[in-house]
Amino acid sequence: AFTLVEVMVALALLSVAALGLGHSLLLAQRAQQESGRWMRAAALADEALERGRRGECPAAETIGEYGRSCLASGDAGLHRVEVVVRW
Repeated sequence: AFTLVEVMVALALLSVAALGLGHSLLLAQRAQQESGRWMRAAALADEALERGRRGECPAAETIGEYGRSCLASGDAGLHRVEVVVRW
């Protein structure tokens, strides 16, 4: 049998572990959301880059919560395409 003190110490240790696990899960969820935003921004930048290579670079546009601008320049077969994505 366990004494009351042993049970209280065990509960205190379990509650500290549960709080740590809960905090870790919250941080992981936030990191996943931020990663999703970065992936969407990278996909939008890649799309604008491909359009810029074809000479169809839009000056500025808004896609959902993202703003995207593109600037293409170049001559003699050499092209410079600059894409900026903001959120």
